[in-house]
Amino acid sequence: ADDEVVFFAKYDIKDGFWRMSVEEGAEYNFAYVMPQAEGEPVRIVIPTQLQMGWTESPSYFCAATETARDIAEIYAKADKLEPHYLEEYTKLEDDFKHLPSGGLSGDLAHCFEVFVDDFIGAAIPRTKEDLTHLSRALLHAIHDIFPASPDDPENDPESLKKLKKREGAWAVRKDILGWELQGKDKTVQLDEGKYDKLMTLTKEALRSKSGMPFNQYEKMLGKMRHASWGVPGSNGLFTPFNRVIAQKPKTVWFRQKSALTIALRDWRSIFKESLKTPTHVRQLVRGEPNIAGIVDASGEGVGGVIF
Repeated sequence: ADDEVVFFAKYDIKDGFWRMSVEEGAEYNFAYVMPQAEGEPVRIVIPTQLQMGWTESPSYFCAATETARDIAEIYAKADKLEPHYLEEYTKLEDDFKHLPSGGLSGDLAHCFEVFVDDFIGAAIPRTKEDLTHLSRALLHAIHDIFPASPDDPENDPESLKKLKKREGAWAVRKDILGWELQGKDKTVQLDEGKYDKLMTLTKEALRSKSGMPFNQYEKMLGKMRHASWGVPGSNGLFTPFNRVIAQKPKTVWFRQKSALTIALRDWRSIFKESLKTPTHVRQLVRGEPNIAGIVDASGEGVGGVIF
């Protein structure tokens, strides 16, 4: 409902890959030779923890964090959870302090998500106890997969540095993954710093007289796609960009009247407007159609125009 307020919190895993021990014998998959002067003995490093840079490492790590998320959902259904030694860091914001005290709500609306090493919580609480319960569910679940370090908090898998910055504190407004989320207005907006960098990057691409190397073009396009997630109407402009990806030229040119240049200018125009007014979440989720018409095997209808 429009009058309900959403609270957010984010928890970050510190040195996540290095907390994943590989099974005995598998560590040789990560072996590498250290640089050394000519004539010096060869030195080989054999890591016993998961390494970055290997294609299967991210999916292996994400399987662990997603398992923790699933465990958190199970814990959230419990009637009572034991206190957690880090939960006080989740109660620092005024939004939390202004909530009334009381028992745990029986129908607490909440959502847990994880993006690589970032655990994200969203909830519509009625009491402080509601959010404390969800904090305990997430923190206990994270430590079930990544063992806790209560005697050495600085080395805890739950980043104490980020907790001290109040990233894990429940609040109505929260910056998450480069987006500003507003739980009262139900809006999202790209972080202003990321907006400025992206506008500068795309402006330089349009003005370049030497073209843009393909690898830089791919990076720019990735940032544009990320930004377009919260800007309705911008996704429909990516066809010319995708054609360039398919061709893989060494250099990408933004010629004066090319479809690529026109699409980039249109994208920038839409993007500028997005900074004036945050995007309401209803604009991001397609609702049910008023008329379905004929339905085929896809379940989405066969398309066309209904008069």
